[in-house]
Amino acid sequence: MVLLEALSFGLPVVSFDCNTGPSEILENTGSILVPPGDITTFASELNSLMLNQPRRIEISKKSVKKSKQYQPERIIDMWVNLIQNIN
Repeated sequence: MVLLEALSFGLPVVSFDCNTGPSEILENTGSILVPPGDITTFASELNSLMLNQPRRIEISKKSVKKSKQYQPERIIDMWVNLIQNIN
């Protein structure tokens, strides 16, 4: 949920690529995934992002767009359709 919240506010995300879904949530946002536990790469990516305003702006726009896929209205409709189509 914290990743979706960050996206909805247009925040660029740097996250460890763990098995709990960040790659699926952050797909097509330009956000950065680093290998789990690789603190050196994590810090380097944060630093790079802080020094690159155009990249932050681009990621911000993509993040807001991606977050709209998870708005309750859309998710509810998806669940209703799924349940109605169960045989």
